[in-house]
Amino acid sequence: MKCKNCGFECTEGADFCIQCGKPLDSLDFEKTQNVRKHIYDTKALDITQVADNKNNNLFNGQANEYDFNNNLNQNSKYYGDQYKHDTSTKNNAQNNNKTIIIAISILIGLLIIVSASTFIFINIYNNNSASSVKSSETSTTTDEIIMPDVEGIKIEDAKKELRNAGINYEIVYEQSNEVNKGFVIRQSEIKGTRLTDQDTVTIYVAEESQKANISSDVNEYLYCCASDYATLRETNSRNGKELAKIKSREAVKWLSTYDEFYYVEYLGKKGYVLKDFFSTNSSAPLNYSSGDIDDNSTQILYCRANEYATLRKSPSRSSDEIKKIYCRDSVKYISSSGEFYYVEYSGKKGYVLKDFFSTNPSAPLNYGTGNVDEDSTETLYCRASEYATLRKSPSRSSDEIKKIYCRDSVKYISSSGEFYYVKYQDKYGYVLKDYFSSDKNAPLNYGIS
Repeated sequence: MKCKNCGFECTEGADFCIQCGKPLDSLDFEKTQNVRKHIYDTKALDITQVADNKNNNLFNGQANEYDFNNNLNQNSKYYGDQYKHDTSTKNNAQNNNKTIIIAISILIGLLIIVSASTFIFINIYNNNSASSVKSSETSTTTDEIIMPDVEGIKIEDAKKELRNAGINYEIVYEQSNEVNKGFVIRQSEIKGTRLTDQDTVTIYVAEESQKANISSDVNEYLYCCASDYATLRETNSRNGKELAKIKSREAVKWLSTYDEFYYVEYLGKKGYVLKDFFSTNSSAPLNYSSGDIDDNSTQILYCRANEYATLRKSPSRSSDEIKKIYCRDSVKYISSSGEFYYVEYSGKKGYVLKDFFSTNPSAPLNYGTGNVDEDSTETLYCRASEYATLRKSPSRSSDEIKKIYCRDSVKYISSSGEFYYVKYQDKYGYVLKDYFSSDKNAPLNYGIS
């Protein structure tokens, strides 16, 4: 059924339109009034319900608001706690992150320090190595000594200069017509040469000119007794430049004596030869040098030590002893080496000091350095061209006691190396063997005493 008023499709049998409230059919007044009252009541009820609903809704709203607020508070508390938890967690995380960052920073710092230390250490090591090399080079450079020029100056000044420079040196004396006695003729290393503390230089010093001092009356000849040959050298040094080879048994003209050398003339050349390989006896036993044996030797030597002499394993005063050779015992001469004879004694071969042996079985006894044989009757004669020096000790630099002039005689007491221990007038002292002889008329020695 449609409402005539509003056209709303109403339920069949309905009296009023629920849309507009108009009656669907013509009703009587009472019914209409009742209907109106019903509608009014219904509306009032609806209004009351609406109000109640509103109040309920308000209450519910308040309740909901309370619940909302309560929930909000709870949520706030939850989320606050959660926020605090999250914040704490975040802070903890941040703190952890900070700790990690700090740890990483420290680790990185340590790595940087270690790296820097390693780098510095390597640099220091390299620098030290370089410094060591440089120091070594510097040391080498420091050890290198520059040779000064000492030619033409006095030997005393040259020695001082060489000692101050830390240079090892040896002195060789030569005759010179151009350089004054006692002055340096030349040096083995030229000025500016780099030397080390292991090097030794040779300084050649002028002694009296042989040409000016050798007597024209000298006619003594020496004969080479080397088993093969001896060497004529430019200087009185075993390392001196070779001038010529002098074959066994050849003769040379004696000019002078210096230490272990003779200064001689051979085939127009003048130079130095070792005494051990020359003799005034043209048939003297051959010298086969150290250790070599002349089985044909028949020369006998006699011990003139006042007690005994020592047979040694090598030509050295500190060499091991083989046997004692007692006073006046005889030995078989084999060869010569410096201040030693190489001999055979009681089936044993070895070295003995020349000073304690002689070809004369009755030669004066040698009492050793400084001891006096008051019973000695042997006389020696000075054959220095001018004079020889009596000294306090067996050293060329020892203090002078007295001058012994040419052909003066001295009383022989004993022997010590290159010296005789003698008595001259009322004085005892040492003289160089080279300037004394048992022959009163021995050729003069024009060397330096």
